[in-house]
Amino acid sequence: MGGLPYFSGGAGYPDRSAAFRSTIAKVAGLKCDIVIAAHPSATDAFGKAARKSAQANPFIDPDGCRKLAAGAGKNLDARLQREREDKAKLPQG
Repeated sequence: MGGLPYFSGGAGYPDRSAAFRSTIAKVAGLKCDIVIAAHPSATDAFGKAARKSAQANPFIDPDGCRKLAAGAGKNLDARLQREREDKAKLPQG
């Protein structure tokens, strides 16, 4: 990873992974029909725009928050795995 802070703590930074997981769980439990994320790739906004027609609106998705949270959970898991690997390379002692 090459830099701090780690989400999983270390070098004077607290472990924030549980807080991230809690927030992801809250988002997963939200009832939403349209998700507007900070980055268009998080919700396939450009793909949805390309698929939009007069009859179908792909932006309306009752599972949108659950899908966003699932992606965020996978990203967090991947980041935490990279952190574990990075920390394993650090000198012990």
